[in-house]
Amino acid sequence: MNRHNLNLLTLISFAFLFQSCQPDLPESFNYQSAKKLEKEAWKRLPGILERIIPPDFSHPQEVLRIFGEKNDSTKDFREAFNKAISELSSSGGGRLIVPPGQYFIDGPIHLKSNVNLH
Repeated sequence: MNRHNLNLLTLISFAFLFQSCQPDLPESFNYQSAKKLEKEAWKRLPGILERIIPPDFSHPQEVLRIFGEKNDSTKDFREAFNKAISELSSSGGGRLIVPPGQYFIDGPIHLKSNVNLH
């Protein structure tokens, strides 16, 4: 099979897959009705944007303390991250500033309310 036939076969396969994955839409759904729905959606955008309240991170800032450990990507910093996040959260929130570098973290870090990881 030459390259042209392979490209054509791939194109036909994608077209079939695309067509078979389409949701069941009424026959009246076409380009014009889609454009009408799009215009209606754009009209609702200002109301949606008015309901969005940006977070306030005017609380104190805290730099992640490395406790004298060398940041060589071998020490697990998960406990340091979680401790700093908990301290900030319990004091009402704030920004946790992490110094540049690579940190080895064995497990998940869970952010808490009003904590901005920066």
